[in-house]
Amino acid sequence: MIITVVVTAAAFMALIVYAAVRSRGMPAPVGMAGTAAAVPPGSAGVVRRPLEPTGTISAGGEEWSARSVDDRPIERGTAVRIVKRDGLTLVVEPEASSSSQSSS
Repeated sequence: MIITVVVTAAAFMALIVYAAVRSRGMPAPVGMAGTAAAVPPGSAGVVRRPLEPTGTISAGGEEWSARSVDDRPIERGTAVRIVKRDGLTLVVEPEASSSSQSSS
């Protein structure tokens, strides 16, 4: 009985070690460190919570923290273009078409 328990436990531990070693060689998921961003620069988004100086936008089907390039406020509903990603915060600027509409 003891031999059966020891062999079963050893086989289980070997399976866990094998899976851990194998997962170390897998590539990181998209959007993680060192890989392409889930929402690449140049993508479009819409402001959900006003950027004053930070807020949220919807881009690529996800909600992201964001701030404007020059830290000026951007109102809710404004179309924006992603300039870059700073950690988990997107840096955005108003799209040219939306800024001309809001100034009229």
